[in-house]
Amino acid sequence: MSAQDVVLEFFKRLETTDYAQGRAAFAEMITEDCHWANTGFPTAAGKEACLATWDAFHQGFGFVGLRVETIAIAAANDTVVTERIDHLLNAAGETFLSIPLAGTLQVRDGKVCGWRDYFDPRPLLG
Repeated sequence: MSAQDVVLEFFKRLETTDYAQGRAAFAEMITEDCHWANTGFPTAAGKEACLATWDAFHQGFGFVGLRVETIAIAAANDTVVTERIDHLLNAAGETFLSIPLAGTLQVRDGKVCGWRDYFDPRPLLG
């Protein structure tokens, strides 16, 4: 599977209204040493820190899953660059916030080992 295919599968598996299912998919698809950086938030280093950030988004915003609308995607070797709109889903499957962003993901051995998203964090911080 190419790096681009891994990233697309990763995003596909996060689209759920079952928080536990989405969290399990997230945990399965990232490496133990994954780094996850979101504009305006602390960088999570390591799987446990990434999962803690995932949990914090769930607890703080009521998000259970994510529907990713890919505008553009490009890949070179193990790096995938995306322009997306991430639609945050509540337990009813409704979008309660849509965030336009650009992101870069690195893939190693079929899993995401690095994820950096660049966006305006004000809708999340307000």
